[in-house]
Amino acid sequence: LLDGGQRWTEVQGAEATHQAADWRFKATVQDLAVEVATAYYNLQGFLWDLEVAREILSQSAAHLEMARARESVGLAPRADVLRAATAEADARLGVVQAASDVSRGRSALAILMGHPADAPIEIAGVSREGSLPPVPDWADGRDRALSAIPEVRAARAEEEASLLSWKAARFSTRPTVTADGSVGLLDA
Repeated sequence: LLDGGQRWTEVQGAEATHQAADWRFKATVQDLAVEVATAYYNLQGFLWDLEVAREILSQSAAHLEMARARESVGLAPRADVLRAATAEADARLGVVQAASDVSRGRSALAILMGHPADAPIEIAGVSREGSLPPVPDWADGRDRALSAIPEVRAARAEEEASLLSWKAARFSTRPTVTADGSVGLLDA
């Protein structure tokens, strides 16, 4: 009849555990939103870098052609052609690196949105002039992300388990009725 407040303390502890799990779940969802926004802007930056790298390659190729033309008529030394060829090769490497960054950025965004890493993710292209575009409303993909990303699923399961633990502790304060019986047969 008297438990010195043990059951009530268990109920309060279970409720606190549930509230902590609920806040961890909400924090996980907010972290996901920040990571998606960061990945989106990173991908936009990588796309701009690729555009710039392609422009540099185009200019380097034009400079190489001009250096070759000047050398062919005797107006420039061979060293100018070699320097232009080196600059053009560096520009090609820059395009490859920028394309790799774009691919990595697309994969990161796809994973954060709950898709496979090789899913074809495209974002609307934005001009480099002006400000960055606003992050798209991710509410459409929120449910898919909440069900597909393991960290979010784990946080949700932890929150649900703590809720059930709290309910069980709360129900333990209610009176219980126990019936016990036995049947036996004596045969001589």
